[in-house]
Amino acid sequence: MSRPAVCVIISLLIILDHSDGIQTDMGPCAEMVMQAAERLVTLGKERANKTADDELKRQMESACEILDLSSSDLYIASQRVTASASKENKSRVITASKNVLQGTMKVLLVSDDYEVRRILAAAHTVSEAVGLLSHVDNMTDLLSRFKSFTDTTSILTSLANKRQKDLCQDRQREKIITALNLLKKSIPSISVALQSCIKYPSNAQAHVSKSYVINQVLSAVRDIVEAIENKFTEEDYLDVEEPGYFVSKIDQ
Repeated sequence: MSRPAVCVIISLLIILDHSDGIQTDMGPCAEMVMQAAERLVTLGKERANKTADDELKRQMESACEILDLSSSDLYIASQRVTASASKENKSRVITASKNVLQGTMKVLLVSDDYEVRRILAAAHTVSEAVGLLSHVDNMTDLLSRFKSFTDTTSILTSLANKRQKDLCQDRQREKIITALNLLKKSIPSISVALQSCIKYPSNAQAHVSKSYVINQVLSAVRDIVEAIENKFTEEDYLDVEEPGYFVSKIDQ
């Protein structure tokens, strides 16, 4: 829903740029911007209302308010420039258009920041589930804790896979895909390793295998977290910002 708003605003600025003092009816464009902004605001509020994430609710409320007000300001400014294409009125339209773009970006970034938090929370839950699995010493506990592990892993893989499809940087995508493949392959292996340790508690090789596969799972989870947080040490990635950076900057 954000693309129509951005495209219409760009079209509006192009019309303004070519008007050169000529009275131009910008009302239709401004009205389309308002409609697109209203749709985005509605989506943002619906998403915030469906979650218990207080941070999302707080930030989304602020972002939606900014977008709602700025789109209204743009409509008013466009009416003025239609009546008189003076430099002052044109400047107001440009300022209002930039504010709408900023508001649109804020809504999108708040939503994106929420998705990042969901993945990081899921990764933490998987790590905790692995920690509990590593201490099982009977089949009853293994069955219950293994189910918890597979359930949380399923949530993480679903969220991370959806995320990688939306990413533009190949390095991030590749790291997530590789980690997800390793995580999926490790599920049957960790089950076998844990069962072996329970059946043969004195077998050193069984414990070595258990430690190896558990470390594989934890390593895969760490790789997902690092990719999601853009934690790269390569020189060409030094300018990548942390999640939530843009949201905080827009608020300043």
